[in-house]
Amino acid sequence: MAKSAVWPRAQCRVGCGTWSLCRTHGPPLAGGSPTDSSAPSGPIEAAYEWGGKLVDRLSERDLLIAGTALYAAEGAKRDGLVIFANSDPRMIRMFIVWLRRFFVIDERRLRVRLYLHEGLGLTGAIEFWSEVTAIPAGQFVKPYRAVADSSIRSTKHPMGCASIVYSSSPVHRQIMGLAAALLTSTCLPG
Repeated sequence: MAKSAVWPRAQCRVGCGTWSLCRTHGPPLAGGSPTDSSAPSGPIEAAYEWGGKLVDRLSERDLLIAGTALYAAEGAKRDGLVIFANSDPRMIRMFIVWLRRFFVIDERRLRVRLYLHEGLGLTGAIEFWSEVTAIPAGQFVKPYRAVADSSIRSTKHPMGCASIVYSSSPVHRQIMGLAAALLTSTCLPG
């Protein structure tokens, strides 16, 4: 499939004259207005701009649903442990904000475990993830230091992959209850 068929563009697909986002007709088409200097400079930038305008600022309910969807997709399902792992600091930040906002947790029991390739700076990674999560470095557990295997992959995340761990059956069950409710067919439109 050609890039032009995948990436949103700057002009409304129906041609109603909306250049940045047409809430009536959906994602804009590529090309941009030749007279509009604020049009995004490329298709990826246009897609990011469109997404930002469509999502805008999350309400409390939006955050509840987004966090639940994140956990349903990426979180541990084993009873008793809330574990969310990701190498993207934005995902980790959203998860920790969601966890703190909607559940009663004891901050002293939050733990972070890093998965970090050998040769990458452990001290810098701990400082980085501590800042992202607002979890003190003293609550980080022994990291897993992976030995690079070039036959598997060559990409190494410089700050590693962080796992947020919280041991609590009641909180985990509440999260799984939210995920079950979100994934039932009765909550979907149409």
